[in-house]
Amino acid sequence: MTIRKTIDLTRQQNALRGVLAGAVDDVGASGLQVIWADSSVPRPARPYASLRIDSGPMMEGALKEFLDVRQAPDDVTATVGAVLVDDLLTLRVNGVSYRRTVTGIDTPTTVAAAIVADIEADAEQTASAANVGPIITLTPDFVGAIFAVDEFPVASWTIVENPTTQDVTDMTARNRMTISVDVFQLAHVNIDNAQSAQLMAARMRTVLDDPRSQAVFDDERVAAMAITPVQNVSAPDTGGEMQGQANFDIDFHVTSLVTFPTDTIDSVAGIGITISGNVITFTVPEP
Repeated sequence: MTIRKTIDLTRQQNALRGVLAGAVDDVGASGLQVIWADSSVPRPARPYASLRIDSGPMMEGALKEFLDVRQAPDDVTATVGAVLVDDLLTLRVNGVSYRRTVTGIDTPTTVAAAIVADIEADAEQTASAANVGPIITLTPDFVGAIFAVDEFPVASWTIVENPTTQDVTDMTARNRMTISVDVFQLAHVNIDNAQSAQLMAARMRTVLDDPRSQAVFDDERVAAMAITPVQNVSAPDTGGEMQGQANFDIDFHVTSLVTFPTDTIDSVAGIGITISGNVITFTVPEP
């Protein structure tokens, strides 16, 4: 039996949209919309950026790694300790970070409640969360669904893992995906204007290369691997007027995870299993 964490790209897509839109805020294009080319959403007014998945996610060769056997936890508790104004507390669950900056009215309980709300709002997370006072309890959605819990700063948290007797091992694989970015400018904008398609695309590319942007994607368990140079793909529209457009591609690495229980399963939901020689007998209790 294997338990697979499917590759859901919603978080990565939202992170990419946010980074690209924010990249051009300082050149007067604040509020630039970033859309998906294949969606049914009407095209916004120019300028805007359009994204398209050109390929993937596809596993890269045989790049698989089996991790050490571990005991899958029944639950994990994370307790918020003393907090100070402006402290940034982070609880990272399965590689995804949930953060809270402490305000003047915060207590350990309100910090815990805010982080729980963020975890519960995350449809891709494979653990549920609840808190009693400052104590957050993380419960896996299935055996092995919690594979990593980290805290920052360490001094502000107490983490306790309550393992089961179920041993599991994890296999990670690296997948490659290419996203194409097209940037469309307003009509009659000169190429040396900061809001020209080529200069906005160049600005986006520069921001994507910034380590701070890479950290955003790290939180979503993806990594921007390579970015192609900006190309001028401007063309005349149906009326013969030149429409400014620029393009570049981004290659991402996306990590997938498969969990393998290492123990035999003696019973499933009340179904008994007996083995005699090469005969396996399943017994189901009377309803």
